Amino acid sequence: MSQKIKILKRIALFLCIMMLSANCTNDENLERQDGNSSAKLKETQKWFSKYESEGENYFLLADLKYNWDEAKITNSEDGTETTIVPNN
Repeated sequence: MSQKIKILKRIALFLCIMMLSANCTNDENLERQDGNSSAKLKETQKWFSKYESEGENYFLLADLKYNWDEAKITNSEDGTETTIVPNN
């Protein structure tokens, strides 16, 4: 009986280590994705500011206030990367 308990403890310890390792890997991937998204959103905001000020449609965009803090990058059905920026 004592032998079975030792084996079960080793298996439980091994599974705990595996779960912790998997969680750490997931956290690292999320941090990389968030950093990449943040850089893309800053690049998009810079492009839009330039477009807004130099574009022919400035009078249509002049009074709109955008909430860039809540902007999201998504993929459309056809796979095109799309930035969604809500306005206030």
